[in-house]
Amino acid sequence: TASAIRNFSEALKLKPDWSLAHYGLGAAYCDQGDQEHCRIELSKAIQLDPGNAQARSYLASLLLKANQLPEAIEQLETVCRLRPDDARAHVQLGLAYLQSGNPPKAIEQFQRHLATHPKDAETHYHLGVALGQNGDLNSALAEFRRTIKIDPSFGPAHQAAGTALRRQGDDPAALHEFQEAVRLMPQDRKS
Repeated sequence: TASAIRNFSEALKLKPDWSLAHYGLGAAYCDQGDQEHCRIELSKAIQLDPGNAQARSYLASLLLKANQLPEAIEQLETVCRLRPDDARAHVQLGLAYLQSGNPPKAIEQFQRHLATHPKDAETHYHLGVALGQNGDLNSALAEFRRTIKIDPSFGPAHQAAGTALRRQGDDPAALHEFQEAVRLMPQDRKS
């Protein structure tokens, strides 16, 4: 990593407006744990090449970790415009919308991803969470059940299904899901 930083820095002395080198330098700083310099270099890469979706996606990940949701959402929205078929970007954007308290937009992004990746258990789970936050408990439960059908060992889906069933008043079915969640996630006894 130190040699990558050195090499990219030397290249930028020769060609300071090289977006790809700023991106590489930013990634190398991130690998070293230097988030500040990573963000600076990724921002320079984007400034030099606004169409650099990789740099935007990387920067969005850093912003999400720093809980800077509006900035992360802005970057991810741009990535999704630049790369409409980038499934990962749509899921990341959906998660950012979910974190920011905007379940309708999260639902839209998750559904868009699932249209081309219907067997993605984790995204079905996230869609269920968003639907639940949006007040559609029946659809949320259906998504948790889809998640479990795709991946029966997905413990959080059992836990979420149990919570939804309990809210619907089906305590025996809820208990079954909670027991399954505890079996699958013994480290999380809060299930």
